[in-house]
Amino acid sequence: MALQDKKIMPPPWLAHREIERYSIGWRMGYGEDYIDRFDDWSTAWQK
Repeated sequence: MALQDKKIMPPPWLAHREIERYSIGWRMGYGEDYIDRFDDWSTAWQK
């Protein structure tokens, strides 16, 4: 079963290994979008 089927999101550093640790890619573009979605997903259980 795929991760998408389980609704599990891998952490950003595993989902986008091509973006380096201190890259602007985490603050702009698809890296930022992924972090926003990951944050929503990871905090949803706390609500």
